[in-house]
Order: sequence, then structure tokens, then C-alpha cells
Amino acid sequence: MAFVFIASLFSVSATNHTAVNQTDLVVSIPEFINTYVIDIHGTTNPGSKVELFINNKKVRFINSTDPAGRFVFNRVAFNSTANKVKIVSSDNINPQITKNFDVNIDTEPPIIDFNIPAVVTEARYKINTTTNEPVNITYVISSVEN
Repeated sequence: MAFVFIASLFSVSATNHTAVNQTDLVVSIPEFINTYVIDIHGTTNPGSKVELFINNKKVRFINSTDPAGRFVFNRVAFNSTANKVKIVSSDNINPQITKNFDVNIDTEPPIIDFNIPAVVTEARYKINTTTNEPVNITYVISSVEN
């Protein structure tokens, strides 16, 4: 029984050691935004250099991430509505890793067309709606009794 316990501990140690030596870059940037300035947060290996490119031009870099591998590029500004963002992470041990994003800026509100009568007497009523772009719509239905 002690042998199984030791083998299990060895397996956990080997797994943790492997994870530390693997390069990882975790960043999430939405494809569609409604502002020309955003913050970009991410994580990678501790002590890594991180570079930020917008439309193939290096605009910022961080020489060394914090001990947890976190980094942030505050107030990143875009000059056009369609942008290619590239983030590159590298350190002395692991190879370079790159993440690419398309970022599209749409500051115009969506056009939503629907027609709902003032009073609906049916228990179920279908609301037909059209929009000029993908949107999330929430309808709140109230019941008024006489």
C-alpha cells in the first residue's frame, strides 16, 4: 500500500515539473468592440518578455512579467476599425509563442426593427425582430390586470 502512495506522489511531481517548462500564453480579446481604447490582460510564463503588435507594428512591450506570469497593456489605442493584433511571449528557456486576434471596432448602435402591439391578449405571442448586425435582445413582459 505504501508503494502505491509513493508512485502516486511521483506522478504528481512529474506532471507539475512538465507544466512549469511548457510555454503558455493566455489572452482573450473580443473580436468586436465598441471603443477605440481597451486594456489587454494575459498570463504567460513568469519572467517572460511580452510584445504587442497592432497591424504588424510593434506598439508596446514588457521586459518581464510578474512572478505569476501576469501582464497588462493598459489603454491600448486602435487607429482603424479593422485591426490585426499579435501578442508574442518568449523567455530564455521556452520557444516563442504567438497569439493572433482580429479586432473590429463598431461604435454605431445597432438598428433594431420590431412591431409589438400595445395590448396582446394571447397567452403566447411571437415577436418578429430584424437587426442590421448580431445583437442580444432581452424582452421583459409585464402583465397588467384590470
